Amino acid sequence: MKQADPKPKAKDKTKAKSKDDSTSTAKRSGFSKPRTDTNFKQVVGVDEIPDLPDCPKKFTYRQPLLPDWCLQDVPSEMKRMHNWYIRACRLGLRTISAPYYSQVFGPAGPGIIDVLFNFQDIHAMFCLKELDIEMVRLWCMMQTSDAYILGRRIKYLDPLAICEAKHNRPNTWKEDHDLFKNCKTPAQIAKERKFHLKEAMKMVAAYIAKMMKKWEDDADVIFAPYNIRNHWIAFALQPKIGRVLVFDSLDWPKKTYTDFLFILRMAYQQYIALNGTHPPEKPKEMTLRTHFSFHKQPACSVYCGYYLCEHLRV
Repeated sequence: MKQADPKPKAKDKTKAKSKDDSTSTAKRSGFSKPRTDTNFKQVVGVDEIPDLPDCPKKFTYRQPLLPDWCLQDVPSEMKRMHNWYIRACRLGLRTISAPYYSQVFGPAGPGIIDVLFNFQDIHAMFCLKELDIEMVRLWCMMQTSDAYILGRRIKYLDPLAICEAKHNRPNTWKEDHDLFKNCKTPAQIAKERKFHLKEAMKMVAAYIAKMMKKWEDDADVIFAPYNIRNHWIAFALQPKIGRVLVFDSLDWPKKTYTDFLFILRMAYQQYIALNGTHPPEKPKEMTLRTHFSFHKQPACSVYCGYYLCEHLRV
């Protein structure tokens, strides 16, 4: 009896392997390399929701956050939140607050208050609009609780205490600001502004260094959710091994957040001055890593806050 030619089998194996590779790639479609295709535009269902009289696109108190037909496909947690919102409206509730816990973010500094948000913020979240800083603060508090329950060595810095608006505030002051009243020339104003800008950076760096030292024995990773120009970037600080991982869903160039890198450098040096554990070969600054695989948002979208929360997830 004539034996079958083994060559076609080898060819079939090659085809099968090629098919498996393509399937493997398809499964990782949301997990991209550091540089994404800027022409990529994902259509999300919420973008096509019409403006309805009983469910307007613009937030209206007491009106549903999403149409009924849309709520059928959302996760059960969102359904419970929506049902609670309807009941809360009947009671006249408008604002929600969560107390600031020093166990989560450390001691509250100047201008740091409790977490405050309203139903308009929840509506924005349901519609995948820009995520407000208060919602990110709340998410960090939730993740801190989850990390404790799961035994994960992860901590979170307060986004409000480290955001660009916090350390860049002097640049927003007008020339008639009270601190410039003794300045007679534009050069004197510029000098005074530069001084206060440096002081604001020092204050943020001191907070980060203090928490690095405080959490030295409790955390291997300290997440810094940083907001710059309404864009969210997650910095994973690992001072004990002298490394910083940057999770930027839009891959902005490093020069965009140079000021924050300078702040991290100052914080690391202060941490070392406090006898913080660090590699001997890294006495001045941590190694920065930006090129590695992680989730990226679609181009021309405002989903950076949601991608940030995913990067911060325990």
